[in-house]
Amino acid sequence: MTEQNDLFRLTYALETAKDMHWNYRLLSDREWSGRNAVALSAGVNGIYLSRANLDVAFDDSGRQINPLTARLTGNVAGGDEAV
Repeated sequence: MTEQNDLFRLTYALETAKDMHWNYRLLSDREWSGRNAVALSAGVNGIYLSRANLDVAFDDSGRQINPLTARLTGNVAGGDEAV
């Protein structure tokens, strides 16, 4: 796994989280912030990423070049195994 690029490892972690019944969503700018932001529930295990942030977080070779902002909800301690 350590030989894979950063984007592959992120994708693997997200797929693992989905297998553990976590919700995963890419949110548009409109859904991410402001008055139209998606309401997140602390009772739902979820990983939410900003689509715009994801687009600039990795270069063409899948190497992470900028921070990636994520919002986690639910039993965050239980998600440590996935991410």
